[in-house]
Amino acid sequence: MEIVERQGALNEVAHHAVEVGLCGMCTRNFRDGTGCCLAFPEGIPTKILIGEVDHTKPVHDDNGYQFVPLAGYKEMFPGFKYPEE
Repeated sequence: MEIVERQGALNEVAHHAVEVGLCGMCTRNFRDGTGCCLAFPEGIPTKILIGEVDHTKPVHDDNGYQFVPLAGYKEMFPGFKYPEE
């Protein structure tokens, strides 16, 4: 039971990261609740979701797509430092 609860908690963290983390500021995010994007149509890897892997640069299996910020992301997320800044 503990493993299932832990997996549920990890899924919740990953879902939150898709919405508000770097992925939440990306034009390539599907924004359909699936946790998928053009780079990762089967699901964004957890290490990218939690910021452990920088996806402003190419990574294995990203289908040639990397992070592209939404227009107005600075106003949507004040204080967030975009990796290239």
